Amino acid sequence: MRLAVADENVDVKTAKPKDMQLDSDLFALKIYMHGQVTTTASGEDIVHNLGFQPLFLVYTYDITNKRWQLSNSQNNYSTTAALRIGEIAGTKCSYFIFADNIKGDKSSLTKKEGYQVLVSKKGKDVLRGEPTEMSFDSNYPSLKIYKSGVISTSSTATISHDLKYAPAIYVLVDNWVDPSVKYYLTCPAETLLGNFYAYSYTDRVEFSVDDAASHIFKYFIFRDEL
Repeated sequence: MRLAVADENVDVKTAKPKDMQLDSDLFALKIYMHGQVTTTASGEDIVHNLGFQPLFLVYTYDITNKRWQLSNSQNNYSTTAALRIGEIAGTKCSYFIFADNIKGDKSSLTKKEGYQVLVSKKGKDVLRGEPTEMSFDSNYPSLKIYKSGVISTSSTATISHDLKYAPAIYVLVDNWVDPSVKYYLTCPAETLLGNFYAYSYTDRVEFSVDDAASHIFKYFIFRDEL
């Protein structure tokens, strides 16, 4: 059995995945922990004790320009006990740790008791399955998309929002070395041929490139505050 809820004014029977609010054939990332930390010289360990390596996102704050961007630092990584944030000392960071296993395996995360709404992944037992086997679990909030789309620019472009805070974002930029190859890089992307950035402000999301060619950014702006 499939449970599906489509966007307003969209026929749930013919809706595409991008037009679904909930689809039990897909799954939403379940936020286990979210917070902010300012790094010290030795880095920061955000203890979760999940017993598996969870998916995560880390954002860094530029205090001079008052903006956030997704971090691509190799010094940020998850272990079975903690999220290690190894940004430069004094960096303000916002993080999301998800109740989802990087390896995709079943984990030992304990199922909560009490009243709850659960939608299991296809082929999983909703009564006996644990949280990583759920498409939706009301015990854990998920990243909620506020706006998504594409925008092109050869310099700088912006998408305005009225959230009154800096939201979490996820942005990709098209491959411009070989237009015949359709793939995207996660922003920020710093390459030998050009640099691509996406910044979250309290009133807008800004996209920038440092070469003369036009590039396509695919963006997701979430309702979740950094």
